[in-house]
Amino acid sequence: MPETPLDIARTWAEMPDPANPGQRFRVDLTWLTSSYMCIFGQGCQGIYKTAPDVGCCTLGAHFSDKADQKRVATHVAELTAQQERSEAKPWALTDAPERYIEVMLRGIVGVELLVDSLIGKRKLSQNRPPDDQAGVAAGLDATHGRGAANIADAMRTSRE
Repeated sequence: MPETPLDIARTWAEMPDPANPGQRFRVDLTWLTSSYMCIFGQGCQGIYKTAPDVGCCTLGAHFSDKADQKRVATHVAELTAQQERSEAKPWALTDAPERYIEVMLRGIVGVELLVDSLIGKRKLSQNRPPDDQAGVAAGLDATHGRGAANIADAMRTSRE
């Protein structure tokens, strides 16, 4: 899919670097939430002939050190285990070639943010007919995950 066009209005977020208050990070939220998908390691030839392992993503955010890389890899392994645990045959990072995982991890930059408040809206198919809502709830129940069951219960409760 193509990246969000460059000539549209963009939404930016700016925050101080916790390790260096004199430095600020500016993040293009429009690009980060776009449908663009980096193919680095999956056919991307890089951006420099002399350094084929350098993709365009390396011009933006970077890992700070080996500890940062290890922290992100640990989170990815934890998230993978969490998302796969309800599957009959859970997938693990060790199921993929080590080099593939290394390349994919290079494309992830972990950012830790302190959230003071969070305001949201639940989307539980309230705008759909009752049969559709029941079908979605039944599908969630069939996944056997605690989170899915909680959402299915919330959907049923919101109809009452």
